[in-house]
Amino acid sequence: MDTGVLYLVSTPIGNLKDITLRALDVLKNSEIILCEDTRVSIKLMNAYEIKKPLSSLHKFNELQKLDEIKHLLDDGKIVSLISDAGTPLISDPGVYIVPKLLNDGYSVVPIPGASAILPAIQLSGMVYKDFYFAGFLPDKKEEFFKSIENLNIPIYIYESPHKINKTLELIMEYFGDIDVVIVREITKHFETRHFGKISALLSNEYKGEIVLGFIPPKKIVEYDWIKMGEPYKKAGFSTKDISKILSIQTGVGKNEIYPFFSKN
Repeated sequence: MDTGVLYLVSTPIGNLKDITLRALDVLKNSEIILCEDTRVSIKLMNAYEIKKPLSSLHKFNELQKLDEIKHLLDDGKIVSLISDAGTPLISDPGVYIVPKLLNDGYSVVPIPGASAILPAIQLSGMVYKDFYFAGFLPDKKEEFFKSIENLNIPIYIYESPHKINKTLELIMEYFGDIDVVIVREITKHFETRHFGKISALLSNEYKGEIVLGFIPPKKIVEYDWIKMGEPYKKAGFSTKDISKILSIQTGVGKNEIYPFFSKN
């Protein structure tokens, strides 16, 4: 018998209509559906008349369920994994078992769909070529802030309503009163975007699921270019070469450095 398939099925993050035809087809043909909370997932199942067994799988029991899932797949079963909302593994269950199943040669197939992070970026007003998605912040937030302070690209995180103001205070303490964007209740009736200085947004009360975005301010570093370039000048390097070397060392454009040596 051929081994079964584990499908990673993306589900709506709010509006129940935000689900693909392919996702519905996979769920209806699954023999068991693994989900974070059966009480949440049953609402989606009822909306689309999907009558399949639901089994709870979350971060606290994920590894314990690995052998059970392998047995199902070994028996040729079609298994789906969903989260309460959005895409499995993206700050949701699956991060432990899926790599192990892939390493052991099992068939895993993603069914793409809704995820909070992409529509939040679209609404953020901070759409760059690059961005950094950090999921939920780690406990050691100061270490995290230090790790991103030189990125100078949009940073997006998930946050809960009862922690958002504390997180804003920590960001302001570390980076100053910078502009941030808060997008909440994406795809739902009360979808809202808040943008402005942290100090202006702290007085608000936020409800629902939140995506927070901000750009760490570029650190201004004063370099003593003449002193730094002196050893290379003594060694006979040209002004152009010195500018290029110091640019590589500091990340500052060589055209910004060159005038300091062309005057000497």
